[in-house]
Amino acid sequence: MRGGSELKQIKVPSMQIAMGMYVSALDRPWSESPFLMQGFCVTSPKVLAKLQELCEYVMVDSTKSIGEVDQKLDTAPVAPKFDTSKSGEPVRKSTKPLPINKEKYVRRPVMTTADVTTARQSYQNVQKSIGTVFKGVSQSSAVDSKSIEQASTSMVNSAVRYPSALFWLALMQKRSDKVYNHALRASTWALLCGRHMGIDEAELKYLTLAILLKDIGNLKSNKGQVKVNTEGMTKEEAAIAKTVALVKQSTKSEKVISIIETYREKFNGTGKPKGLVGEEIPLLARIASIAIAYDLLLNPVRAERNALSPSEASRYIYAQRGRAFQDELAVQFIEALGTYPLGTLLQLDSGEIGVVVDHDERARLKPTIMVVADEFGKPIEDWRIIKLSQVGQSDSSEEDKPSITKIMRDLSADNLDLDMQKIQDKYQELREDDPKKGKGGNNMLSRLLRR
Repeated sequence: MRGGSELKQIKVPSMQIAMGMYVSALDRPWSESPFLMQGFCVTSPKVLAKLQELCEYVMVDSTKSIGEVDQKLDTAPVAPKFDTSKSGEPVRKSTKPLPINKEKYVRRPVMTTADVTTARQSYQNVQKSIGTVFKGVSQSSAVDSKSIEQASTSMVNSAVRYPSALFWLALMQKRSDKVYNHALRASTWALLCGRHMGIDEAELKYLTLAILLKDIGNLKSNKGQVKVNTEGMTKEEAAIAKTVALVKQSTKSEKVISIIETYREKFNGTGKPKGLVGEEIPLLARIASIAIAYDLLLNPVRAERNALSPSEASRYIYAQRGRAFQDELAVQFIEALGTYPLGTLLQLDSGEIGVVVDHDERARLKPTIMVVADEFGKPIEDWRIIKLSQVGQSDSSEEDKPSITKIMRDLSADNLDLDMQKIQDKYQELREDDPKKGKGGNNMLSRLLRR
């Protein structure tokens, strides 16, 4: 991970490249190679042979490689993107148990295509509403309270009824300079955590509203600027003060305002703007803080930061337990989203790339995946489904297919540009073609399922 261990780039002659090494750069532009992923782990003999044929040397990231990399080949280390090893930073323990009721919301049955369509339409309406609200603030500093509350209610309903669909929909929001895309994704992660913990719908609505509105103080307004005395404030504190002033024009909810005022606080008391400690920070603000950080790790705003994979982002959140985030709450958040969330890109031991499309609740580390690209990152036409929880039975008719038995690592969204909606639709189509109806395996899913 980028945090606790030092990130190192090692120059490795091509003849010394070994299986398990993470190749972060070539001795030539990526465009002059057959590799579509700009950074990958060598797990395929075919990829290893191609690297040795093409390059004199490659750069290897020792922190992402599987196994030990010969440090004699080490060059000057590159500064880590994130530092989670601040030994001098105080760690605080919780003083109150979290209010958790995991039986509050029933586990949803398998979603139908109609469910997915409904959730998708709802999410698109929310995105449109948020865009309109942000545009209005930019032009006149007025917050359309009716639109923003309707959007919040719609998102909460989707989270309660269609949590899996909501996850997919958040992933479909491409990284963008549009502030509301980040707000939508962060709201989704917070809602899924809140649902997992059994937080009341009314509270979830406050949580959503606050995250959706948290950045409106940063928007440039052409007229009707709200007047806020920011003398002596930092840029960050001034943005919070302006946001709160704008929000107070549209809502009297003290909970929404308190979340916006305190989500930047840290559990150990080192945060801003008031230096609140532990449970002095409202619970909903503590959830918002983790969700916002998680989304910025997956979809960084700053160009100098690379996008992390879901497991890397989760490890960062976990490493900040008792520091930036409440220990128990960080665990609940990671538990809610899972090690390999829906839509996660995975590099398999065959070298191929797959996308997580479903989970087996009894084997969360062995998800169902759809293989969508070969070992060079090139999209394939013959998508196939692999249920890793049932790997072990060989299919003699598929001897030409690479053998897949395990996950090597998950990847960031930057590694491969995929149409997540197309993948979701395809899987939904296959899943609704019930294998039990296909006597002798003649239906589409049984033909594509490789176990």
